[in-house]
Amino acid sequence: MAKGSRDRVTRQEAAIYELAKENVVNLVCHYGNGSRNSASGSFISSKGHILTAAHFVYKDFSKGDCWCEVKQGSPSVTIGMARVLFIPEKYKELSLISYGSAMSYDMAVLEMTQFFTEKEISFYDVDPDYRASLGHEIMLFGY
Repeated sequence: MAKGSRDRVTRQEAAIYELAKENVVNLVCHYGNGSRNSASGSFISSKGHILTAAHFVYKDFSKGDCWCEVKQGSPSVTIGMARVLFIPEKYKELSLISYGSAMSYDMAVLEMTQFFTEKEISFYDVDPDYRASLGHEIMLFGY
């Protein structure tokens, strides 16, 4: 077994997973030039704002209109449609030079434009003042 790995999940981790699976979505974005990409995102507001990586939506974003299917569940079901709301200008500038220099700004916010379900959105309550530091555990969930 690798150093630091375990074969059992704690109750706290199981509870976090149960919460996360309601917040995590699969995004399938279609672009005006006919290309498409797929990635994970997470709801961050009750209004349907989704946090994802800028490199996912921006690499073909300049080639035409972009619209994204928002999917959840297994098997996945399309729960709505979204559009790009925000990509940091700094990411746009630096990604032209090198991806490595843009990594600190690699985030995008999408906004749900259509809902195909009546289900209430479960989302992460993000504390804007929180700063992770060395020794803090961080869990990452993807679709």
